[in-house]
Amino acid sequence: MGAVYPFDYPYMLAGRKRPDPLPQLISAHRLAFAGVVDKHAGPIVLVGKSMGGRVGCHLALQEADRRARLEISRELGHGRIDVTDTYLGRRTKTKESKAA
Repeated sequence: MGAVYPFDYPYMLAGRKRPDPLPQLISAHRLAFAGVVDKHAGPIVLVGKSMGGRVGCHLALQEADRRARLEISRELGHGRIDVTDTYLGRRTKTKESKAA
């Protein structure tokens, strides 16, 4: 078994009982994931219980889709995900990606 990197969502750190909306939870999960990617070489397994597991699944699907589209764009020789989106269809936009 490898290293474990636990984290708490911002609403928990603020002492609130009600979770943030799903896009904010995914964003927080993505930040924690990015921190682990920088520290760990090799496969990463997202694990959570209840809501954390659900949010981790959303993130895993989004990351897998993004990485697959980037790889396809590289193999096609242009490296532009927007061109790949034209062929594959648009990615689902979250509030956080619309703001970027």
